[in-house]
Amino acid sequence: MQHFQCWCYSYPTSTCLTANTLTSARATSVLTHLIKKTLNYPKHCANNWDAIEDFIYDVVLPKKIVLQNWDSIKEKLPQDTIILKRILDKINSKYSTVLYE
Repeated sequence: MQHFQCWCYSYPTSTCLTANTLTSARATSVLTHLIKKTLNYPKHCANNWDAIEDFIYDVVLPKKIVLQNWDSIKEKLPQDTIILKRILDKINSKYSTVLYE
C-alpha cells in the first residue's frame, strides 16, 4: 500500500512538520492529500499542486518544515518533488524554514 505520513511536534520555540515516507509513495494524490491534511488546509481546497500553491499563503505554517527521506521521495515521485520544492521555496524564511533531509 502506498503511504506517506506527516506529523507535527513541538519544541520549546517552534513547531516542526515532518514528512516521512513509510512505504512506496507513488501517487501524487496521496502526497498532496497528506500535505493538505498536515498543514491544515481548508476542506474545500482541491487535491492538486495548483491548489496547494494557492493556499500556501492562507494557512498558518509551522516555524520549521522538515521533509525526511527527501531523496527517496524524489526517486519515486520526481516530477511531484520538483513542483513541491518550487512551492515550498517561495515561503518567506522569516515565517517558516524548510529543510530537506
